[in-house]
Amino acid sequence: MPRMPRKRGAVLLTLATTALLSRSFVGAPSQTRDSRTARAFFGSLFGTPTGSPTPIRDAPSENAKHYLTNGAMYPPWPAGMQEAMFGMGCFWCSENIFMRVPGVYSTQVGYAGGDIENPSYQDVCTGATKHNEVVRVIYDPEKVSYSQLLKYFWEKHDPTTLNQQGNDFGTQYRSGIYYYTERQRELAEATKERYAKVIGPAS
Repeated sequence: MPRMPRKRGAVLLTLATTALLSRSFVGAPSQTRDSRTARAFFGSLFGTPTGSPTPIRDAPSENAKHYLTNGAMYPPWPAGMQEAMFGMGCFWCSENIFMRVPGVYSTQVGYAGGDIENPSYQDVCTGATKHNEVVRVIYDPEKVSYSQLLKYFWEKHDPTTLNQQGNDFGTQYRSGIYYYTERQRELAEATKERYAKVIGPAS
């Protein structure tokens, strides 16, 4: 699992269960009922999260290629490539969606938005590190637009369930968009408003 940028992309939003209102990961109250429950349950199993000064030992080698797209797993990316990052439940499930989209050069999974470097799965499961399971998508904007990627984000998971996706429960499974540019932020906010208008009455 490659090391993910912890601070590069600002977190745009998460969605509450009933109101479909955006809620920033940064500065969001950490002592919610759900997070306290996660800490009480998982913390007793995994202890205090510590992170690591180095990436995980079984991370792909520096010259590794994506097994499906054959694109590089680490930057620098080919000229013209752009980056996107989404949290939408289990990162393996999210990656499986995006790596099959025509125009996607490479995908990687990891944790973002947290307080410690190189967290382990056990660290994240304590509910105390504030990390989100995410997929980073490297794509060619000449072949697939960021707006099209956002369409996959909104339609391929349920953004109305707080800290949950299907049978996966925990703060690391929250919905979120991490943006790399102001234009990405603008498009993400615009699509959030459009989808909220449709999903709200239908829910």
